Amino acid sequence: MHRLIEVEIKTCTLRQNTSGEGLVPLWAEVEMHPLSCREEAICMDVGLKSFPILSNGEETVNPRFNHPEELRLAKEQKKLSKLPKGTK
Repeated sequence: MHRLIEVEIKTCTLRQNTSGEGLVPLWAEVEMHPLSCREEAICMDVGLKSFPILSNGEETVNPRFNHPEELRLAKEQKKLSKLPKGTK
């Protein structure tokens, strides 16, 4: 195994699929530990003009830095698709 398992394994099944890959699903019982709570909470709204808007009023602009290049690329690809195959 590639990592140590520190639980008691309840069941183990050996399987082989049609492509020859072997699978070994393991079932075990694990103790759950609750996560600690934080005092502060931040809400986030995702919009089109301002990508994340936080509850403290902080805004970040939507990253549209590739938009002009995408338009130019689409135009060039359309032009290229109308040319005979193999031309440069």
